[in-house]
This record gives sequence, C-alpha cells and structure tokens, in this order.
Amino acid sequence: MPISSDGLFHGTIVSVQGTNPGPASGISYTIDVNHDGGVVRYAGVKPAWNRPPDAFDTKAAPTGSAVLVAFVAGYMQAFIPEFYDTQSC
Repeated sequence: MPISSDGLFHGTIVSVQGTNPGPASGISYTIDVNHDGGVVRYAGVKPAWNRPPDAFDTKAAPTGSAVLVAFVAGYMQAFIPEFYDTQSC
C-alpha cells in the first residue's frame, strides 16, 4: 500500500544494508513508515540530505531509530541521521 498523500510521517529504521561503518554511498535502509492507513515498508532508502564523502567512513543510523519521512508530489524523502566514523582516528 503506497502512501498517496503529501505530508510528514514518522518512520522507523528496520534494518541497515551495506558496510557499516563504510562509504556512505554503500549504505541504505529498510524503513517502516506510519500512515493513517497502517504501516508501509520501504527498502533501499537513502537519506535525503548530503551524505559524507566516500573518502570518509560513515556510521549508519542504528536499527530502531526514529526518522522523519516527507512525501511531496509522489516523492519520498527520508531524513536519516548519519555521522562520520571517528572511532578509527
């Protein structure tokens, strides 16, 4: 059941795919989005904003994290916080 109305919705990260930590371009997410009609699962989701360059390792947002999801004109944008991996420095 795809979400057909525009708006802001609550999402939850169900799983993380790719090397973590690793290049941001290789990290994607499966998220559940809460909508009036129920919960919709989306796989292969990448964050809407600029991600760290691949020259740096990125730490993915942890499973279970809450995320903000916007639907505008049929397009989904997920606001998922990612961070530089500073543990190896």
